[in-house]
Amino acid sequence: MKTSEISMQKLAIKSGLLIFACLIVYFLLMKYMGLIHIMELRALNFFILLGGIFFAFRYYKIKTKKQIEYLPGLLLGCFISIVSILSFALFVGLYFSMIDPQLLLELRGNSPIMGDYITPLSMVITIIIEGMCSGLIISFSFMQYYQNDATHI
Repeated sequence: MKTSEISMQKLAIKSGLLIFACLIVYFLLMKYMGLIHIMELRALNFFILLGGIFFAFRYYKIKTKKQIEYLPGLLLGCFISIVSILSFALFVGLYFSMIDPQLLLELRGNSPIMGDYITPLSMVITIIIEGMCSGLIISFSFMQYYQNDATHI
């Protein structure tokens, strides 16, 4: 692939879909290992997103041999987050409403404070808010890092 052919939009979509696939694999592993009831393990989703954005930035920088500019880099990280998080939220909403609604009932009983309010829609909204906040923080942090030293990664 030539340097001029690398598009940030295509990279964001490919990276976002790869992160989405990793999030699904992690979700299904947690379900089939019987660990899906441990809500604290959702924090690992942050690290999956962090790794995906990191490798997308690294790939772009290596292929183009250029420094990632601040605003385009921030937008790249945010767009990767949008693609991956919206796709994953849609998957979770469909999973709990059509594939395994019984699991949703079990999760309701597991959450004493929010249990009555847990629905597929509330889960989708929560995933979108948490994921987009995480993606923005990750993107902002990486751009601070890249902005200060042109020799990194």
